[in-house]
Amino acid sequence: MFTIISCMNKISGLYSLRFFACIIILLSHAFPSFKLGYLSLEFFFVLSSFLLTILALREIEQSGTVNRFNFFMRRTLRVFPLYFALVAFSLLILPYFADYFHIPIKLPEEKWKYWLFLSNFEYSDSIYAIKFLWSVSVEEQFYWIFIPISFLFSKNFWIPVILFALTSIAFLIYAEINDLSIHTHTLAHFIKFAAGMALGYLFHKKYNLLKPAYILFFTTGIGLFLTWNNNIIFPILSSIFFASTIILTIHLAKNKTVSKLLMPFEFLGIYTYGIYLFSGFVLTAGGMFLSDLSKLPAFFIELGCLLLISIISYHCYEKPFLKLKKYFRK
Repeated sequence: MFTIISCMNKISGLYSLRFFACIIILLSHAFPSFKLGYLSLEFFFVLSSFLLTILALREIEQSGTVNRFNFFMRRTLRVFPLYFALVAFSLLILPYFADYFHIPIKLPEEKWKYWLFLSNFEYSDSIYAIKFLWSVSVEEQFYWIFIPISFLFSKNFWIPVILFALTSIAFLIYAEINDLSIHTHTLAHFIKFAAGMALGYLFHKKYNLLKPAYILFFTTGIGLFLTWNNNIIFPILSSIFFASTIILTIHLAKNKTVSKLLMPFEFLGIYTYGIYLFSGFVLTAGGMFLSDLSKLPAFFIELGCLLLISIISYHCYEKPFLKLKKYFRK
């Protein structure tokens, strides 16, 4: 969900969007009455598929096809190292620390699902720190489908987009009829991935998207307020709303004044993957050691710690893996 994609440094404004969306997620975790965090997670699904699609189409344009192995390896080098480090720490090492300090913790019942990126289907009560990983699993499951079907993109691009959308809508209807939870289910989020793919195609083909984006931003924005409790219409409208938000942000970031204002957030957006994955640990620690402070000061201390940890993690641990991407470019 929070993986950094190389083309982002050529599309101004998107790192800032990532950072703001990540802050909204953190606020929703730190302040339970703040309910917008889930929407930010869905936004990341649209953004991720948008950028993946652009990368795939660029590769097709340059070489005539997508080297699926290299494509997978580049995603792997970004996602796997930090994800598995935190899973290993949480499931293998943390229990020993907890036992030594006599701190009770509850591990997930089906630990194997975390190792296989299936944690969005692990519903047992477990430690707060790793509950965040469900969205990474959803994105990884999308990659498992996206990369194999990329051979269709040169001539039949819209077939998988339509299938993603129709599958998601059919599932949402089925879930509504049978009163099923859709929060972490992969199929419920296929509509977001379809929207991102469609937007990526139109953007790559240089369609004029600005006027439609303004119209869709305001109309779907109003529609979101009117359909807040509708589990079928709301996900469809939010997908379009997020896609239009991306286009408007890219357009606004072309303005020199806006671009200067966004510079610090463009920088911080680089670290959002780490901020998100470490947030469960930091918020848990904050709850233990900052309980005497009011929530707002505690939040800013936690945010500062998160930024520091994420920056160190990126430069000292993640970046060496990212440098290996150059071996999977051709």
